[in-house]
Amino acid sequence: PWLHAWATFRSHYQLTPIVREVIVYHEVHHYAGTLDGLFADPDRRVILLDIKTGDPESAGTRYQLAAYEAAQRVVPKVHERWAVQLDPALTVPYRVHPYTDPSDFKYFLCFLTTYRHQLARRDAA
Repeated sequence: PWLHAWATFRSHYQLTPIVREVIVYHEVHHYAGTLDGLFADPDRRVILLDIKTGDPESAGTRYQLAAYEAAQRVVPKVHERWAVQLDPALTVPYRVHPYTDPSDFKYFLCFLTTYRHQLARRDAA
């Protein structure tokens, strides 16, 4: 059912994969991650997409996607960031969560700084 949900989403939005499962690294801020994919829509706009089976709002996905966008160097410009929540129990078995706030990356950097500070304190203890 999950594969069917994904196929239904791809069919409805007519997205073409550019790259999938790509490891990205930010050279200035020194973090890495694996983005699920970059896709082109019918207008050739690039969508950075993350697939979720749970609630993306509770997982900090907006900040994760902003971090991927800042780190990726595969294409020159990402036009939109989406989390696609797959849920075979729904009539339309997916929900698209678009993230457009340009401040998301600034918040990610705050979280990264806090994480590193806490890690350093634990290591010093």
